[in-house]
Amino acid sequence: MALIGFYSEEELAELLDRRKITQLDFVTHQTPELLQEFEDFCLDRSLDADEDSAQLFLEERQRIFDDAFHDTDITLTM
Repeated sequence: MALIGFYSEEELAELLDRRKITQLDFVTHQTPELLQEFEDFCLDRSLDADEDSAQLFLEERQRIFDDAFHDTDITLTM
């Protein structure tokens, strides 16, 4: 599926889940800011902007999110 421009995360996640797009498409068509972050990620690590790098990028973002979530003391009250 050829993507042009940017799409919501929800739209891209659905397409990714249905295997209509790749992880590289997911990263490069979400927002201009995420695209820039991915390009910087690749540049900092001397990586090509390809499917493998997109997978590494998404794994790194997930790790950062998980670390931030686990490092936060959250108390839920009702």
